[in-house]
Amino acid sequence: MKILTIDIFGTLFVPRPSVAAQYLAIVQKHEKCASSVSQVQANFYQAFKQHYKEYPLYGKGKMGYESWWCHVIQQTFENKISLTTAKSVYEHFGSSQAYHLYDDVIPLLTTVRSMGFKTCALSNMDPKANDILVDFGLDKLLDKVFLSYDTGIDKPDPRAWEMVENAFGVSQRCYNSLYHVGDEVKKDLVSVPGWVAVLIDRSEGFAEYDEMAKKAVKMRDGVLRLKEDQYVVKDLGDVVDLLV
Repeated sequence: MKILTIDIFGTLFVPRPSVAAQYLAIVQKHEKCASSVSQVQANFYQAFKQHYKEYPLYGKGKMGYESWWCHVIQQTFENKISLTTAKSVYEHFGSSQAYHLYDDVIPLLTTVRSMGFKTCALSNMDPKANDILVDFGLDKLLDKVFLSYDTGIDKPDPRAWEMVENAFGVSQRCYNSLYHVGDEVKKDLVSVPGWVAVLIDRSEGFAEYDEMAKKAVKMRDGVLRLKEDQYVVKDLGDVVDLLV
């Protein structure tokens, strides 16, 4: 059994313009707001972090993910906007109109499926991710979708990958048959027995893993090997060459 799991947010698609810019634009359509994009960005980061700590998994079992997000949005604007406005922001981000789909996504998924791989999304997102995947037509290229809200397991917990193995009936891990691709160092570049982790880094430089990059083996332009089971690529097209 050959499996490729892939992260969703930041790997398949990304908000464009930024989350903060879109938040502010929508709020200003409904209410007076003098906040700057940088203020909204800083407030959002703090609100998200605080709420996820207090109510993990987007409030599952407590308030539900829509209410959870509306609370985050209201707190981002220091609780000075109405619930109605917050819901407008939430609904906007529940469809593909808020996001840019990377050009290398569909070619990658199409190719690896033709190579006999099972493909599935593995993400720390809530169920609204399913609607976005459908909007982009990606649901047709994924055999399964595993969201932390549904499974109760956040990456980088190794149980997230074990759950994938169980779902596909993997009884024995074969060398170089299990791959994961994602864009976050701490959540996706994880050492899970039997899995090869591939970090997609579309930025310039090596920011978060600078020290590791200094010791890495440059296989070719855009591809680094950090360890035997860890790689960095600049384009998802480079992932195909790693699938042996």
